[in-house]
Amino acid sequence: MNTNHSTEDSQVKRITKIENIFNFWQWKFDDTRTIFMANIYDPSKFWVRLFPIKPFEKHLTEFYQLNKMSLCVKSSDICIGLNCVARISDVYRRSRIVGIDTQNEITVKIFLYDHGKLVITPLSNIFHLDQSFYKIPAFAVRAMLTNISSLDHGMWNQNVVDKFVKYTEDKPLLAKIAHVHKQNKIIEIHLIDRSYQNGSGIITINYFLLRDGLAKLNNQHPVNNTSEKSEYKPLKERLYLYPTFDALENGIVPSRVDIKEELQRHIRLDVLYPDLYKFHQSVAEYVFM
Repeated sequence: MNTNHSTEDSQVKRITKIENIFNFWQWKFDDTRTIFMANIYDPSKFWVRLFPIKPFEKHLTEFYQLNKMSLCVKSSDICIGLNCVARISDVYRRSRIVGIDTQNEITVKIFLYDHGKLVITPLSNIFHLDQSFYKIPAFAVRAMLTNISSLDHGMWNQNVVDKFVKYTEDKPLLAKIAHVHKQNKIIEIHLIDRSYQNGSGIITINYFLLRDGLAKLNNQHPVNNTSEKSEYKPLKERLYLYPTFDALENGIVPSRVDIKEELQRHIRLDVLYPDLYKFHQSVAEYVFM
């Protein structure tokens, strides 16, 4: 009887979400902290870390190199929400299963919650998360740039995302807190690269996007975008805020890399984002006649 309870408790724990470091930090308006970029979807949805990840993952990797055989995940173990560790390029990283594909070789879609990133990998790369690593909170914190939006209030253009990545990659940055969304666990920030300064002081990356004509203040009227495909009707206002973090982290929508590939294959937006766009059949018929 006790053994059954222990097995049930163990299974419940394995699908319990790991706490995020957001819950343990004292966020204060105008507070400035050093951050490290973890992953970027667009300027309104990205993940940051408050600490470098390499020392922790070095320890994690050393542990699993010694103990992985006793922690292998069998096909009968896998389920949505399972906390696990994934071997990615010989580095072991904590993750949560968000999708399962049983065709041919079993593969799983996982969310790396210390990186804010989705990955698809074979089941052979998945291991149970040892209990000693449950109490360590997830490193990646949800973040967004404050007070800016896409030019037309639509989804962010890939060129803007590429520019934002270029501004922020491979360097420590400063985040000045503008607002904290406690319910959704998002920090809204001014993002600062200390290497960029002028006579007036530090310049934010928010400002760079505005200066380069890649974004606008979100209280300004949207700019009409004549290049926007007219056969699509947006189903929500302020599409630059979508998809949500929950949708991204649970693999409900494709990652930014996947989206780029799908658009190159001319997959329709309403197929990629059925909750965000509707296809105007009559317009499309006129356009393609």
